[in-house]
Amino acid sequence: PWEGHYSGVVSGTGKPIVKKISGNWDLYIDSEGNVDFEITGMPFINKVTASGSVTSEGDITLHMYVPGIGNNVLTGTYDGKGNFFASIDDKIKATFEWNLSPDGYGEGTWEFDRIPVLFVKWQGSGEFSGSKMNDFEI
Repeated sequence: PWEGHYSGVVSGTGKPIVKKISGNWDLYIDSEGNVDFEITGMPFINKVTASGSVTSEGDITLHMYVPGIGNNVLTGTYDGKGNFFASIDDKIKATFEWNLSPDGYGEGTWEFDRIPVLFVKWQGSGEFSGSKMNDFEI
């Protein structure tokens, strides 16, 4: 029941520089569990993209690309009730938690505990919210 295209806004705060974050996100999930995810408007890196899958057992694997840093793999779980969790602790450290409701709303939290940018280790966290769109193509 979660397949579709979800879209919305990202907001949050960061430190030590770029204190206010605002952007957009898009999430595509097809009926076979294939996932494409994109966040735009993040400081320094602008766009984060990820693609992968959610298995019927609830395992999540997303291959995430961060400009200037490279490829990373997020892993996590899906509880079958619309709740998703994925994290990474490699070149970057990040956590994403989100809920997709049966009535078409999507919301969650994001946190980057470590993104190396030049000589600074940037940190940021916030929320994202949105809803299912009428169009769908993966």
